[in-house]
Amino acid sequence: MEASEGLLRGAVLHEALHSTGIYAAMYKDSTVHYAPLLSSIRFANKAQQAKITSVLDVGCATGFGVKALWSLKFTASGVDISPSAIQTAKERYVNKENSHPQCVLHNCFLNGNVARQIPFPTNSVDAILSAGLLEHVEARDVGRAIGELTRVARKYLFLQIASESNMPIMTQFRVPKRGNRTGNELVIRDYRARVGHPIETNLRPQLYWISAFEKFGFVLSRNIPLPGWQCCAFVLRRNVTASQRYLPRKLKMRASPGLHIG
Repeated sequence: MEASEGLLRGAVLHEALHSTGIYAAMYKDSTVHYAPLLSSIRFANKAQQAKITSVLDVGCATGFGVKALWSLKFTASGVDISPSAIQTAKERYVNKENSHPQCVLHNCFLNGNVARQIPFPTNSVDAILSAGLLEHVEARDVGRAIGELTRVARKYLFLQIASESNMPIMTQFRVPKRGNRTGNELVIRDYRARVGHPIETNLRPQLYWISAFEKFGFVLSRNIPLPGWQCCAFVLRRNVTASQRYLPRKLKMRASPGLHIG
């Protein structure tokens, strides 16, 4: 992939970050990002009457979260916008038959864009886990993305959404020595030279996201404690009494890609 003129954005940007190895080098220890969400899933599974057996990691990158969910005995699968990330996840964690006994509907890792369509049926999992995804969704696509998350999840959403930019990390990062021109251009030109353009396109406070999800029938269950430098993470549960009221809104949203919340 050649770096295009101007700033890389959207799916092209995230594919470049994965294919060049930049994301992998930045987040060598994914435990920092996933541990609070995984702990909350285990807690909810023990404390709530509604049992969680299946989880979908939306924005799964190279599959660390899905692997961790398997180790906790959940049925789990992952979806990511980057074909390179999905291919890496399959090579790392899926057997030759491309089917894992703990995968949702026997699909372990699938390429998909939350702002268009998550490639799983309606109500196909008990819960969705998503770490560091929604802050990258363009404001005009937030409604569609939330509609897709709430369409696929039957009971819960475990979300971590950044409210501050990772730009300081990106501007200081050194590209791995791989002889990859795209990677060097991506960092040196598009970040160091254009510091005013972070990869997060929709940085919002927690109340914005909670309000947005309420419009689709999911309400705040509890906040998830995070280290002081991170924000924010929380658990949302489906408001069963209001589910029918929100169904027409979700269907309308899916037919209207330009819907904007906030």
